[in-house]
Amino acid sequence: IEAVFIPRFTRDREAFANSRWYLNFFPDQTTEVKMPDNTIENSQWALRYSMVVKGFDISVSYYSGVNHNGYFRVIDDFTIEQFYDNVHILGMDWVTTVGAFKFFFEATHVWSKKREQDDFFKIAAGIEFYYNGAFCNDDQLIISSEMFLDPVVSREVEDPYLFKQADEFTSRGTVFSINYQYRQNWSFVYSKVISYTKQY
Repeated sequence: IEAVFIPRFTRDREAFANSRWYLNFFPDQTTEVKMPDNTIENSQWALRYSMVVKGFDISVSYYSGVNHNGYFRVIDDFTIEQFYDNVHILGMDWVTTVGAFKFFFEATHVWSKKREQDDFFKIAAGIEFYYNGAFCNDDQLIISSEMFLDPVVSREVEDPYLFKQADEFTSRGTVFSINYQYRQNWSFVYSKVISYTKQY
């Protein structure tokens, strides 16, 4: 069992406004950032339990705290507010190997404590094939295929001023990749995303 406690929220670092890496979603409005108060209610803690069952590595995790992905809502015609929602996050994953094949599955559900944002879940599952000595003694070939569903809204918040994580933006698809490594000095990676996302 692993446990983590962080008493104070610190948001992710962002590029400065005059930087070429700064991404301004609302260039015609002023964006105000609403930071969570430094209270016990806004502290962050997480638990993770890992185990091995009949060759399956399984872990279950729980997080309670502030979502580091800021959301946006309209204050007036000239002002957009960026805020950080209080959330619960429940996740699980498992992985197992059969010969040269690795199978894995991951799932996460996020729900808002104060109903300020949509609840949603994400799923990913896939298979990897490892081939050591594919062409010589010092190389490795990895072929993988991963299906994903990201995100799916499970409960929608009715708020006309909120920029929502609507179901229309759910991504569905498969990532196929080939990774060839030689003596850990150089590698070649080919990746292809096959999207099944519905176009609106």
